[in-house]
Amino acid sequence: MRAACSGSIAGRGGQSAPRRAPASPRRPAMRARALLSMLTAVFAVSTISHAEKSKFYYMDSLCKDHFLQRQYRKLDGGVLWSRNERNLDCTVTFQTHSILQRFMLHFDLLQLDCNDHLYVYDGAHATAPPKADLSCRNTKQQVGALFTRSNFVTLKYVTDNWGTDANGFKLVITAVKDPKPVIVLEIENKEKFYERLLKADRLTEST
Repeated sequence: MRAACSGSIAGRGGQSAPRRAPASPRRPAMRARALLSMLTAVFAVSTISHAEKSKFYYMDSLCKDHFLQRQYRKLDGGVLWSRNERNLDCTVTFQTHSILQRFMLHFDLLQLDCNDHLYVYDGAHATAPPKADLSCRNTKQQVGALFTRSNFVTLKYVTDNWGTDANGFKLVITAVKDPKPVIVLEIENKEKFYERLLKADRLTEST
């Protein structure tokens, strides 16, 4: 009887109630990426604002002699400038003041010549495979923020005898506390981080 009544009621209206359109499968992924970008930006701004000191270094000064290159420089925050230096094969190492800190690196300017390379090593020596090998194919937007696992970062800069005034880089180095787990996931395994956000988003929509 109930089925018959419900059928007659639907017939009186002439039209059945419109069905709700299914949610686009791309929307959860877009939300996840937006949240990920927001978390990274907030973390970067907060760590930069807490840097105690800022020091300025120029590659042509750091690379003058071998003794200066071998020194470990302790810093909380600093800016490293390159201004079209030529014929360099220079290695410099920075160290945090505390072993509980790590380094965050990001570029305000990155415009290298195609025969020049900037190698970033996660540690006190330029021996292990580099964390990043940067050249003309890389942009500051593409590189984004780099985080070290250790409290050292070593930079090796190799250039040839040709370049223009536009070539060089401006690298901001900041000592930070160990990143929170959500940020570590963002750096090391984005796919798993996306999956967790998507599952949480689907559970929210189903309730």
